[in-house]
Amino acid sequence: MTIHDYVPDTMQQLLLTALLAPNETAARAAADWLDRIDFDAIAEGDIRLMPMFSYRLTELGIDHPFSGRIRGLYRRAWYIDRTMRHDLAVALAGIASVSRAPVVLKGPALGVFAYANPAFRPFADLDVLVPPEDLRNVLDYLEVPGTTVDDPVFHAVTVRLANGREIDIHRSPYHMAFQPHHVGPLFGRLRPLAAGLIAPGAPACFTLGDADQLLHTLAHGLRANVVAPIRWVVDAAMIVQRAGGCFDWGLFIAEARRLELEAPAVLGLREVSRFCILPGLIETLASFERDTTERVLRRYRAEAMDQGPVNIWEKTRRNASGLARLQLFASFYRRVWGDDYVSEFFRKLFPALGKVSRSCMLWLTASFARVEPNPPGS
Repeated sequence: MTIHDYVPDTMQQLLLTALLAPNETAARAAADWLDRIDFDAIAEGDIRLMPMFSYRLTELGIDHPFSGRIRGLYRRAWYIDRTMRHDLAVALAGIASVSRAPVVLKGPALGVFAYANPAFRPFADLDVLVPPEDLRNVLDYLEVPGTTVDDPVFHAVTVRLANGREIDIHRSPYHMAFQPHHVGPLFGRLRPLAAGLIAPGAPACFTLGDADQLLHTLAHGLRANVVAPIRWVVDAAMIVQRAGGCFDWGLFIAEARRLELEAPAVLGLREVSRFCILPGLIETLASFERDTTERVLRRYRAEAMDQGPVNIWEKTRRNASGLARLQLFASFYRRVWGDDYVSEFFRKLFPALGKVSRSCMLWLTASFARVEPNPPGS
């Protein structure tokens, strides 16, 4: 199984340019992508952008032998979006009966408030954030015959419904910052969604405020993924564009620092700035870069691709200490690798220790190399 980095490859850069750049530049990139792509081998992450690309080709006046297939992917996405939103409406109605503030995350919410057409932002599962004090009530409500509920681990609990759908019930949008004091301030900045807006028949609910939405998009998008997760770049651009000149960059910076998410904020904004010009982005990026060293950024990028014991232990530090931290650490491995998690832990630990040993040797070698020899006759 291949794990993908967050950085778009050459073909994905062309696709993102076609979607986000000014028309003249976008038209050249779109034509280049169409001429070079092997459509039968297109990556899943790229397919997720085809509904919006279909609209963009029409907007740019581009017709190509692949245009019909791309429009077909839009129609398919539109149908799936309608079906998924129906299921979301049913689930939200139940969750809202036992939670004071259900918050719709990711694709379903982004589709209705950040994109011109909800089908431009496909989604495959349902993600709902609830206040920490409501989590147990929501899980008890959903745990009915035919439904399986995973043990709560880290930021979310996966609920598998009898119809095969999955709902992730979140106690935090952030994988590694999920204690009540991390999440509490977000609930004071929610964006209300009127009844029926997220889906026909859905109750009134909420989504994250703009600054929190962008930070969540960057922190989530920069994680390693089995599907190349390039749509996070488009999500980020759409969030800021929809806010216009009202986007609160000061709040975005403050939250990134409060949650120690400066690295994904910097790395994410760097990528977004390659494909479009957004008001306030360059100034915000400059502010972050003054305080965030390249060493920290390189370390974060390496850690984002690593699920080994040393890295997972480091990631638990925001949420627990002492015995509670050990229990959290063990629960992560048990959930990912099941009953065989102990042997899997040691299998991954020894290569990690080897890396630490090599790093120590390199540091010692460099330190001795900097020691000046004694002068003659001393």
